[in-house]
Amino acid sequence: MDGFSNDVEVLSEQRSVKASSFLITIGLWHVQELVLTQQKIDWLWSQVKRYPTLFSDLTKGKAHAFLDLLEVPYSYWLEILDTDDKTIGIVYVTDLGQQIDANFHLFFVDRDLSNKSELVKEILDHVFNKFPALHRLTATMPDIYFATKRLAIKSGFKLEGTIRESLLIGGKWRHEARYGILAKEVLNGND
Repeated sequence: MDGFSNDVEVLSEQRSVKASSFLITIGLWHVQELVLTQQKIDWLWSQVKRYPTLFSDLTKGKAHAFLDLLEVPYSYWLEILDTDDKTIGIVYVTDLGQQIDANFHLFFVDRDLSNKSELVKEILDHVFNKFPALHRLTATMPDIYFATKRLAIKSGFKLEGTIRESLLIGGKWRHEARYGILAKEVLNGND
């Protein structure tokens, strides 16, 4: 587990080091570590608040809930850019302190998820290689996120269950779908 301690140090440095090169290039997209500048935080907030289902009714429109998310310890943030270096998506992994299972989140500004499964597979490969102590990643999403659920499955995640009435969205209690993927499924190709 000593290797994981080094990984955690990398996380704390991520917010202050300027990304120097792309970690992943696939098709029209590049992936780099997200450098959280005030300008980037302001831009992210302007984007996420446009999507009413990204937050529950209890946190929707509340900047402090968003800022709390950005400051979650043991998290790793990536930014997806198009060929014009415009940010089209954010990927973040939280709860890396658990060392075995972390939570995987992604958000695409362009809302086009139909052609992003190969990109997500490359990002998963990067995350598991960067944090070799990770055994699995978990992704949960509201059951009304039909395109996101399709993307999760096309990217290799397996449906593991439903968390009943766990989110209040639009005045209605919504279920969350829980998906998981194992490191060996990503690194060894569906072992």
